Amino acid sequence: MNPNYKFIDHTADIAVEVQGRTIEELFLNSADAWRTVALEKNDLIDNVGITLYLECETLEQLLVSFLNELNFLLINKKWLTVSISKIEIIQKDRVTLSVVLLGHPISDLHSLKAEIKSVTYHQMSIEKKADNYFTRIVFDI
Repeated sequence: MNPNYKFIDHTADIAVEVQGRTIEELFLNSADAWRTVALEKNDLIDNVGITLYLECETLEQLLVSFLNELNFLLINKKWLTVSISKIEIIQKDRVTLSVVLLGHPISDLHSLKAEIKSVTYHQMSIEKKADNYFTRIVFDI
């Protein structure tokens, strides 16, 4: 059980509550939760890098866009994000994410646990309480 996220009951989809000490850690832990939902096994090799840059109005939009991009790479491009080597989030007029994803192309040998249609905005709100950031993510399956 990962102490940075926990799955919670949801009627038809999969929901998870995620926390992190920094906003970057919240995004990293959210990516780990996404991978746990999507894949049977998480002990995969991360030998290929992809740089991703996203820009949005809010942190919530950025998180949804980021996780949907990971999902797009998996489902449409057949490329699995295994880990993240660099992540930077800058909050100014808009919020930007620069990240280096490490992973590899997938084949039929990889077993998907659940096909995520989309990451939703349903019940999503990023909040800072005490020394941690918290959010709830709902994966539409």
